Amino acid sequence: MSLISIRRYLSSFSVKLFLWFWFITLTSITVSRFITNQLLNDDNISIVAEQVNKEDLHFLNRIKAKLAQNPFAQIQNNHKRKKHRRTDLTLWTQLPSDRLKVDKLSKQKGRFNDILKKHIQTRENDTLQSVVYSHTRITGPIPVIYKNQQTLLFVSKKMPRKTFQHFLKEMPLWLKLMIPLTISFTLCIVLARSLSKPVLKMKDATLKIAQGDLSTRVTGLNTRQDELGGLARCFNQMADKLETNISAQQRLLGDVSHELRSPLTRLQMALALAQQKGEDQEQYFERCQKEINQLDEMIAHVLTLSRLENSFKPLNIASFSFTRLLKSIISDQQLLAENKQVNIECNAKEDITIQGDSHLLSGAITNVLINAIKHTTQNSTIKIALIDNNHQLSLTISDSGNGVPEDALVKIFTAFYRVNSARDRETGGTGLGLAIAKQAITAHQGKIFAQNISLTNKEHQGLAVTIELPKSQVNQ
Repeated sequence: MSLISIRRYLSSFSVKLFLWFWFITLTSITVSRFITNQLLNDDNISIVAEQVNKEDLHFLNRIKAKLAQNPFAQIQNNHKRKKHRRTDLTLWTQLPSDRLKVDKLSKQKGRFNDILKKHIQTRENDTLQSVVYSHTRITGPIPVIYKNQQTLLFVSKKMPRKTFQHFLKEMPLWLKLMIPLTISFTLCIVLARSLSKPVLKMKDATLKIAQGDLSTRVTGLNTRQDELGGLARCFNQMADKLETNISAQQRLLGDVSHELRSPLTRLQMALALAQQKGEDQEQYFERCQKEINQLDEMIAHVLTLSRLENSFKPLNIASFSFTRLLKSIISDQQLLAENKQVNIECNAKEDITIQGDSHLLSGAITNVLINAIKHTTQNSTIKIALIDNNHQLSLTISDSGNGVPEDALVKIFTAFYRVNSARDRETGGTGLGLAIAKQAITAHQGKIFAQNISLTNKEHQGLAVTIELPKSQVNQ
């Protein structure tokens, strides 16, 4: 492994996170252990028993009797004979003339010898008693003659280690250090990975999107309620929006390429016929002009739809009278309606003020009204109803046409969709008007939908398009 790869690995987010957690954990363990040892060290705490332990007293008396027979006996070996072997007992001696001279008559090692020796040296009197520590019980003194000297004799016995605390105390120092190190290492690894794994997932997803895979999403993090879960959800929302916008642009490009072929083909045919016939060319030139106008209208609608589908473009929000805007639109389209002997009835008595992009909404409503005029029957009536519903308004434009199939009520708001292609060709429709209207209404956080008027009543059959808009807009 090269130095560069090692440096890159150590600078990774997960390694840094782990090292910091581990350092903080070890520091906390060290400080806590030091304070605990200072406050809760009970090795030096002793309790004087109410009665002298009979077992210890019996043992001391037996040693005293043997010394009475032979003052020079090696008493450190007397209690180690096979018959009386007691590996948990230790004899201590002290000279009355020199209380600091305390000897341990056993080669057996013990980590509490200094505590017991200090107890013998600093006791207040020579009263026979049993003193109990958490680790050892010591009984004495008994005066004996040992090696022609007046000597005080003590015996100590290890206390049983049954608790987990005593088990820990008996551990070697290296094992005591390894246990917290191992536990903290494992926990910190788990914690570091739990935090770095979502980041790595989002990194991989970002890389895939950058490579062109727009269907990539961050999975397995939506249920998390922390900041990483929120970040994953925001990332998926961004990816959804990005995929929707790019897919819409690709679809629009494909639809435009397809739709432009028909008027261009007809335009080429008209020019070819005009060139072949030397006379009566006026009708062919009129046909060319019509196709050119249709191309110009289609291109204008495509540009409008493209701008609307780009959700990053802000709206020009301002307060305006929606009622006045509606009446102005009806006035502008009155000539188109009169050419078809269509009457427009508007029920909008109240002056309703809303917030929004008036230019955008004007285009959307105009497209819906033109669509109604084109598809209603001659000598019929288009009804417009404007209702104020507290925080939102509802605008319904109803024609008297034949309606659309039920399965097409949603599709008519899709770009270039036509219920009847032949009829739309006759009326000059591009299949973009209602799609533009939907994008404009959606940009204002509103809704637009269509429904067929009941066919049971022949006087009121047709299609009704309803627009619902909030009267105030959240900052875009």
